[in-house]
Order: sequence, then C-alpha cells, then structure tokens
Amino acid sequence: MRRLLDLADRHTVLPTVVSNINRLAERGQVLWSGDDKARALWASVPDMILARTGVCLALRQQAREILQAFGQAGVPVLVLKGSDFADRLYPHPGLRTFTDVDLLIPQSALAAGREVMARLGYQPIVVAMKYELGYSEEVYRRPQRAAGNVEVHTDLVNSPSLRRGLSVTFEDLQLTPADPLPHPSPAATILIAAVHGAASHSFDRLQLLVDLTQAVRQAAWGLDEAWLQAAIARTGAASALAMGLRLAYRLLGEIRCREFSQRLGLPPPGWLCRLAMSRGVILRGHAWRDSFRRQLFRRVLKSR
Repeated sequence: MRRLLDLADRHTVLPTVVSNINRLAERGQVLWSGDDKARALWASVPDMILARTGVCLALRQQAREILQAFGQAGVPVLVLKGSDFADRLYPHPGLRTFTDVDLLIPQSALAAGREVMARLGYQPIVVAMKYELGYSEEVYRRPQRAAGNVEVHTDLVNSPSLRRGLSVTFEDLQLTPADPLPHPSPAATILIAAVHGAASHSFDRLQLLVDLTQAVRQAAWGLDEAWLQAAIARTGAASALAMGLRLAYRLLGEIRCREFSQRLGLPPPGWLCRLAMSRGVILRGHAWRDSFRRQLFRRVLKSR
C-alpha cells in the first residue's frame, strides 16, 4: 500500500488512484484485507488529498486575481495546464492537481505583463539555467503574501535549444471564446498537452499522459483536425505528439490515442524515440539510469 501511494503521488495521479481504490472497495475488492498496517496507512490518505487540494484552491484564487489584472490592463493571456486542464478535461477538477500557476502571453505583451505582475506585488525569481539568455519563461513570487510560483511563458517550449525544432506561441494556438477569458480549443489543448509533456518533462510522470488521453477523449465533442495538422507542421510538434499518443496508448490502453495518431497521419516514432521513451522509462520517473535516454529524446525534438 505504501509503495502504491508513493508511486501515485510521484506521478501526480494520487487522487485518481484513491478514487479507483474506493470504487474497488465498494465492490468488495479490498486490497488491504487483513493487513492492519495497510488499513492504518489508508486512513491517512484523506489528509494527503486535503493538503494537495488546499494548494490547488489557493493557486486558483491567486490565478483569478492575476487574470483579472491582466484583463483590466488589456494584456492577452491564457492559463496553461493546471486549473484549465482540471476544469475542462477531468470529470471532477479535484482529480487533477497542480503546484503552480502557468500563464501564456504573446511576446509583444511581455513588458505590459511585467508591469501587471509588479503592480500586484510579485517579484521575479532568478533561476539558474544552462544558458544565460533566450528562455521563454519568467518566474514570479509574491513575498508579502503566501503564494505559489507564477510562471509567465511566451512560448510553451522554454529551452532556446529545443525551440530550434519545436515552438508553440500564443499566436500559434486556436482559441475558443469563453467568459471571462478564451481558452484553447480541443485541438489546441491536445497540442499543448503533448508539447508540454515532451518538451518540458520528457513524459516523466503519468499525469502528463493522462492529460493527453483526457484531451483526446474530450475531442470527441468536436475537433478541428485540419487546424491541428497545420499547427503540427507549423510548430514542429509531430514527434512530440506521435510519441505522446503512442505512450498514452501503451501505458493507459486508450485505443482512441492510437486511432487519433493514425487519423492525423503522424509517422510512427522512429527507433531513437522508441529507445528513449520506453514504458519503463516513464514509470521509473527520473531514474538516473535513464538520463541518457531523455537527452536522446530531447535531441530528436530539436530536429523537425
């Protein structure tokens, strides 16, 4: 039981795993029958869920304040992943946890965005990176009040070297009008989930594949495949999307991911991709023995 919960937490799918265990228990399939230690550990789970839910609720309030200020200043902005995925892709938003606020704005709005963040009391955080300049992300924190980090992106791909082959900006996305702010269309949501999982994390946890799987499932409600095919060619996202859909099919068993990849005409991932991103690499997370595989995958992403 401890191993199961630790893995679920590491892969940021703890609420989903707990929900599924509860469903098994309702059917009389109790996994810890006769095990007092497992039952005691299970009794502590609600506090674990509550702690993660509390963080998400605080971040939501933080995001609302920032979005309102951006809107008043006339700065175009989108919420990336986080609460946007939780609200639109999951049957209950509590199933998708997050630990910071991610925003995407046009490059041309960066100066105005900095002014808004400063007016709200946020200060930039200097993060040590490989290159001195060229990153598409600025990190902020508000020291005067309890708050999580806010990451303001001008490109979904942060690394300047990766952007030689893969780049997704605010202008690249198809938006759906909504109140109070537009959000990515179903096709753009699939693009975001795949590119974020590949470029930012090399699919290092199951939550990234669950996001992509849920986006494909939701696309049944309406998807502009012609736009997505054009966006894939324009942004260089073919390898990221093909690999993400393949992994989602292999690890989560969602046949619609494989069918969707075929429908888009994506070429199967090459042998380098398959070597780099195996089922074991994903499940092991950031195991040191897999570091060379992740570097290999990043090299594939750099070339269109």
